Amino acid sequence: MAFEIRIQSIQQVQPYTANDAKLLIQFSILGIKPDFVQIYAVNYGETTPAGLGAIADTNDLTGPDPFYTNVIDVLAGSIYTIWLCGRTGDKDNPDDQIDGVYC
Repeated sequence: MAFEIRIQSIQQVQPYTANDAKLLIQFSILGIKPDFVQIYAVNYGETTPAGLGAIADTNDLTGPDPFYTNVIDVLAGSIYTIWLCGRTGDKDNPDDQIDGVYC
């Protein structure tokens, strides 16, 4: 692949409530940047991102800095698998493969 996404940290941030949780995701991109990154949060145990309903946020990768942050909302008390998937093309119809590799 022409790029690599590295998760630097994932941590819960305030406000802390019984029903909702906010997760701060910090990541970096090495190499050639994709057009944007889709952030998926799916129930723990899923083996692939589960479609548009699992997209928690999208990062447009603006600016020259290779470090990015997003805050996503999830249900408190649940276990999630987080995927960061680089995408090219249009946000309404992104290419789900980069260099022939599916995210």
